[in-house]
Amino acid sequence: ALHEVADILCSEDLLDLPKNKFICSSNPNNANANKDANKNTDISLLRVFRYDALSTEKEQYSNLGSSSHTDWGSMTVVWQDSKGGLQIYCHKHQCWNDVKVDERNMSQSDSKSETKSESNFNSSGETQIVRLFIHVGDYLSLAMNSVSVLALNGNEIGKENGEKDGSGCREEDANANVHHQNVIWPSPTHRVLCPLRIDDKTCGTGAGTSTSNHADNSRCSLVYFVYPPNGIKMIDSISSLHGKDTDHYQGNSKFTMQGTMVDVGHSKQQFPFSRYMLLNNQSVASTNTCSEKEDTNIIIDPDKAALGTFNKILHRPFHEVIEEKWNQVQRS
Repeated sequence: ALHEVADILCSEDLLDLPKNKFICSSNPNNANANKDANKNTDISLLRVFRYDALSTEKEQYSNLGSSSHTDWGSMTVVWQDSKGGLQIYCHKHQCWNDVKVDERNMSQSDSKSETKSESNFNSSGETQIVRLFIHVGDYLSLAMNSVSVLALNGNEIGKENGEKDGSGCREEDANANVHHQNVIWPSPTHRVLCPLRIDDKTCGTGAGTSTSNHADNSRCSLVYFVYPPNGIKMIDSISSLHGKDTDHYQGNSKFTMQGTMVDVGHSKQQFPFSRYMLLNNQSVASTNTCSEKEDTNIIIDPDKAALGTFNKILHRPFHEVIEEKWNQVQRS
């Protein structure tokens, strides 16, 4: 059902994304479905999360249910109960904002006194209203913004833009007044706070002791990570957005840092590649998102390092990239 929701969003009636480039079509009659069984295999993933309640607000921030991150795929479909806790980061104002929850997602454990007229079901008990939170992931954001970046700069993938050093940025621009662009299809940075434990006194019983069933205090969510079909490469998806075959772009095509900068007044606006977890090393061994040269006193611009990763995965089957990402975040 969650996959169908994502598929409808990607359809020509809404986002109008090229078929089977960002999500595996749920239409069994798709003309391409039988051409290559492996290539059209759906690798999207449904995960169930439970976040146990904590005693104090201080613990909420020192023991995050999920630390700050972006999602790697095309989009993410989230169902969360009425406990809330999901927060989105606003880069412009540098603050966290709560994602509003809908009381109609309330479970029996949230409120045992819920009346039938307030429930999720109609009078016949046949229909349930479910509120979902859906956001763009790194893969779709990078592909969609690649089109806008190219259009703004009037260039095409693979042009070097007169670079002098091959590092993705001219030497004389190294200290330029550079700011991050506003991303038109952002993959939001988000995190999850665990709920606060509710005791009997808070609930008005007067007992003053913690509830015996901690499951009633926990936060639960269903998260569906939508990935492009097995075998699809980022360059395939970008090419489809340009209305061109992948062969139009040569195998060494790449984006350049200079090519992704836009002049705004007296400053330059740079695409914020480093915000994307897809382009960062999330393994324990990685101490930060910056790449270091042999001289440990020289740290490469994190956006430039992330752009380098982007160019590396551009021509790789994305399912291989996803497999590496899941290996990075495995914790023993």
